[in-house]
Amino acid sequence: MQRARLPRPELGFELFPDGERRVPDFIWPDVGKAVEVDGIDAHASADKLDDDLSRQNALMDLGYEIRRFSARQIRRNPEEVVEQIRRFLEG
Repeated sequence: MQRARLPRPELGFELFPDGERRVPDFIWPDVGKAVEVDGIDAHASADKLDDDLSRQNALMDLGYEIRRFSARQIRRNPEEVVEQIRRFLEG
């Protein structure tokens, strides 16, 4: 993100909207937006998928807008992902 000159996200930003600790991959709390990166490993079990969906819903309950990208998308077409994130943050 730094090389793409995107606004710097908060990393390790902890939220406790439902009493559970939630840490989005990338978050811009000042504009209420977050980006999640998913890989096949991230959803290798039903429990992991449930946790990701629960985190997304908790963020949305707090009013955050979210965009999700696969690790594969980022590896194969980083320029397009950067442009999508740029438009998302500007919108």
